[in-house]
Amino acid sequence: MTSSQLRVLVVGCGHMGASHALAYDKHPGFQIVGLVSRGSSKNKLNHLLAHPVSLYDDFHQALTQSDCQAVCISTYPDTHETYALAALEAGCHVFLEKPMAMNAKEAS
Repeated sequence: MTSSQLRVLVVGCGHMGASHALAYDKHPGFQIVGLVSRGSSKNKLNHLLAHPVSLYDDFHQALTQSDCQAVCISTYPDTHETYALAALEAGCHVFLEKPMAMNAKEAS
């Protein structure tokens, strides 16, 4: 890792999360510092990365332990509001898959 790389935590390792993770992995401006999913998808994805990273079952644990600067959220929409707000409160940049929230009130 270089000091110019942004440390990113990838949350959700299904189709879209894996797509984002593989793109981050190939881009010299990013370093993946963790993968989060409740199932085994993180293990499969970890084998596809250039270097193995830390794996987490719990988003909040990953957010506090991974030393991330950015969070890529590719989970089910009902988690978007909670995860995005927690990441922002932790001072992280957030990349959020659509929809941003389940309704307009959650998005504001």
